[in-house]
Amino acid sequence: MIPRESALPANICGQALSISLLRIWNPDDDALAALSGAVCVPWPAQPNRCVLDPITIAWLAPGEWALLCPEDQVREPIASALGERLWDLTDVSAGRRRWSLSGPKARDLLAQGCTLDLHPSVFDPGQCAQSLFAQVPVLIIKGPAVDDFDLIADQSYSAYLNRWFQQAQGMLE
Repeated sequence: MIPRESALPANICGQALSISLLRIWNPDDDALAALSGAVCVPWPAQPNRCVLDPITIAWLAPGEWALLCPEDQVREPIASALGERLWDLTDVSAGRRRWSLSGPKARDLLAQGCTLDLHPSVFDPGQCAQSLFAQVPVLIIKGPAVDDFDLIADQSYSAYLNRWFQQAQGMLE
């Protein structure tokens, strides 16, 4: 169990989330523009970029995005936007978990388990990256505030990551 947040040098909140993966075969500029119009946000078309509001959409790979919202909220607009293109939207919520980290020590805590440079001059709001964190494959999303991060991993690693965070927090105190 993670200690009370008020006692932590970095605030950590583990929670379930709604997340779907969208894959599009050979998406072009027209498809991305149609998606932007369908969900009313600029669709992330560059590697490791994301949109944070009103829904989070993270670029994962060419033709692949993570959408952090209920799948039924976006299925019809996406279907309408993509028409006859080859695409798939899969809800993977049951298999994923999110850890939100914030506070002045959040970056230091992440640095203990990840080799990515998360300094604000390099990893700014609206960026995301897939990496290993404490030997676990994760998606890291940089939130809008200086010290806000979301870490998304497979649900099966929950107990391990919770223990890792607890031990790492002790080393920061």
